[in-house]
Amino acid sequence: MELIEQLSAVAGVLALLGAMVWVLQRKRLLAPRVRGPRELEVVDRIALGPQHTLALVRVKGGLVLVGTGPGVCEIRNVEITS
Repeated sequence: MELIEQLSAVAGVLALLGAMVWVLQRKRLLAPRVRGPRELEVVDRIALGPQHTLALVRVKGGLVLVGTGPGVCEIRNVEITS
């Protein structure tokens, strides 16, 4: 009898959790799952040192150069000319 009570308690908690997630999604309080094409893509990334990196990121068709280090994040637009 004790096992049935424990299993029913676990099932009740899981059902309550599922209902809460459903309500939060319906009220748009949880972020929706992203579907479709991504607007952000890392084109290339290179390590400049143990704590410094440089990344080329495509954002909505444009290119952005992102440099990161301890406590620093620099962003620059990139224009490609041929």
